[in-house]
Amino acid sequence: MRRFSCLAVVGLMLTMAGNLFAGKIFTARLNYRIMLQDNPTEVQKFAAAELKNFLNETYSKQVELNGEPAALTFMIGFPAEAMLAGFTDIPSLKDRFGIFRRGATLLFYGDDRPGLDPVKTYKYHAGTLAAVHYFINRYLNVKFYFPGKAGYALTKNLSLDFKGSFDIPKPTFEVRGISLRSKSFNAEESNIFFRRSLGNIPYWSKYDLYYIYWKNWKKRFAKTHPEYFSLHNGKRISEIYPRHVPCFSNPEALKQAAADIIGEINSNPEIETVRVFCDAPISLCTCKLCLAAAERPYCGGDTANGEAVYAYQQKIMKLVHEAHPNIHFLTQTKGASYSKPPKLVKLGDYFTVKILTRRELPVYDPSNDVDLARDWQKTGVKVLLKSYPRYPEFKNYPIIKPHLDQRHFKAFAGIVRGADDSDARRYVPYSFTALGQYLQLKMLFDINIDLDREIADFCAFAYLGAETEMIAFYTEMERLFADGRSVNDDMFMYTYYPGKLKLAMQLLEQASRKVDRKSKYFKPLLAEFRKFYQKAQQAKKNIDLIRDSSPLKTIAIPRIDVTQDFKLLAPATWTGAKSEKLFPAKSYDKFQPSKVYLGTTEQNLYVGLVATESHSDLLKQRCKVDKQGAIWGDDCFEVMLVPDKNKLVYYQIIVNSFGVYRVLRCQTGKKSLPDNDFKVKSSAKVGKGKWTVVLEIPLSQFKATDFGKTWKFNIFRSRRLTRAKKADQQASGLRLLGGSYHDLTSYDHITWPIGLIPEKSLWNRLKFW
Repeated sequence: MRRFSCLAVVGLMLTMAGNLFAGKIFTARLNYRIMLQDNPTEVQKFAAAELKNFLNETYSKQVELNGEPAALTFMIGFPAEAMLAGFTDIPSLKDRFGIFRRGATLLFYGDDRPGLDPVKTYKYHAGTLAAVHYFINRYLNVKFYFPGKAGYALTKNLSLDFKGSFDIPKPTFEVRGISLRSKSFNAEESNIFFRRSLGNIPYWSKYDLYYIYWKNWKKRFAKTHPEYFSLHNGKRISEIYPRHVPCFSNPEALKQAAADIIGEINSNPEIETVRVFCDAPISLCTCKLCLAAAERPYCGGDTANGEAVYAYQQKIMKLVHEAHPNIHFLTQTKGASYSKPPKLVKLGDYFTVKILTRRELPVYDPSNDVDLARDWQKTGVKVLLKSYPRYPEFKNYPIIKPHLDQRHFKAFAGIVRGADDSDARRYVPYSFTALGQYLQLKMLFDINIDLDREIADFCAFAYLGAETEMIAFYTEMERLFADGRSVNDDMFMYTYYPGKLKLAMQLLEQASRKVDRKSKYFKPLLAEFRKFYQKAQQAKKNIDLIRDSSPLKTIAIPRIDVTQDFKLLAPATWTGAKSEKLFPAKSYDKFQPSKVYLGTTEQNLYVGLVATESHSDLLKQRCKVDKQGAIWGDDCFEVMLVPDKNKLVYYQIIVNSFGVYRVLRCQTGKKSLPDNDFKVKSSAKVGKGKWTVVLEIPLSQFKATDFGKTWKFNIFRSRRLTRAKKADQQASGLRLLGGSYHDLTSYDHITWPIGLIPEKSLWNRLKFW
């Protein structure tokens, strides 16, 4: 608590009596004055200017406080007169801000970063300014919708009601961020809008130094210190990820990293938060010392290596803290590579982890991500969300999803400290993201806001005269996104199929005839949406060709006799097998076609896969051990089996040209998990002009009752060669509309022979019947 003794107050009074003024009047008008402390900071000066501006705009007559006339004093920061006014018991406001009242005097006070100019940056705490902006939002009822001088609305001469002795808000999230990357506004306008909207980016939530090995170590040390680098297949290697980290057991490499970071901090004292490693899978060193490290047994196979990554970061942090004990470290989780908290090391309060989650997809169950965030929270580190509000598939399209956003943030409230990103990008029209920018800051401050009311307020401000049509437009665009069910590379294929956009376009055209001509925000939206709509219409012909070339079909799996050796890779000779071809996801130059052969016995499903390949010598085939590694990065087939289309639980069997396989158990909206108990037998052969693989999948692994149902089913091939030419990468499938292999809505169906009930052991009968 900030407490002052009576002696201190007496001393202050004597000082003031001696005419040494401890504060100054910033402005006086009507029946109020604004007072700044002596030698105010940039934060305090800007706070005073903001309060003056909005009081001037709001009031043309004397201000009433709680229904009564009064001589009002607004104090910014903590002028010495604040103690004379009775503010002698103000609580500590570390990382927070508040408004305090004694009679007709209001004090605005908060935690400020020393030396901060809040107009030049949106980062870091500016608590005193936040207190003023909170007052302007909450008590003056000013609504900030857009950056810029005309981007807000206010109410003239409203009654000022502040009956309590203080208001210290408790926002839902401490870290409240949006993207400030639009070309529509300059940096100063964006930064001020961010502050006015009560955004907050603490120093520990944004890195000042990004230390990445592969960008500089190879040139510096490849010849002089090859022992610094990871050992792979007997060679010391420094490459782009996943082979982009040093040998974790080499003490000199560790000291070198720490020395580099300390050197950067010494040369730039503004550095407070350091990030080590990029967000990419990591292949660990295979030298004897690394393999014998205490954390190695906890790392899993191949790139599932979280324990080692966090143990190494802790070692760097300890060395850096010897020179700079208050430096924070930040990292981001990465899928199965290093998502889970380490078991052997404690990272502590000086460490921030950003949880990479799915976000706002139409079908999304956040429970796995929530559990992961809670696990991290229990370790004592600071936890943030690192979601992707704008996936690459979203391109520059009008992605409208406020209710999905609110659902997402609600799931993490009370667990994570917030989020710092939104879907505004420099190449995305701001008119498409303005509503999301406005609402995200609102809901991060208060997750329980009335979203529909806020949307209505936004439309009334931005599109005066056409509010009804614009609310309907946003509702329709969110419905289209939500009904899309999944996201693929070409959203015109399904979510924004050209015919579905007609109503939204009609609503905008209707709004154009009703909107106030002075509205500066409607015209950009209409112009950009027309471009988007025209692009959709132009894409329709090619989309229809793809849809027509791979029509939805039901494949009846035939019974076949498997009397030949399983390893005989000639599925074309299987008597009675059903054959299907894979269709390309789009038009490719020199497309490499593939064929699928299907058949079943009472015991097993047989899948024969034959891939045409004009460059068999260049096949990407890194994975060499079953059930390990990112096999989907190789040239591979992926077989999708969906026994119950209503539960949306399915098996993803990935197999490369070595016949190496991995099985994932998937559920729509959740993270896919390895299923190492799922049984598959595989055999493969690479020949001239093609490669072939045969899979034998025991049917006893499924419920007997499933075989009377229609299953969803798909098979894909990802063609990948070792040479890095994008044109060589191809995707094809039995039915592939766009680029997503997990769009179950587009899958074919399969049916089983009548009366097929797989034979089961007693155990399998008990387990699966």
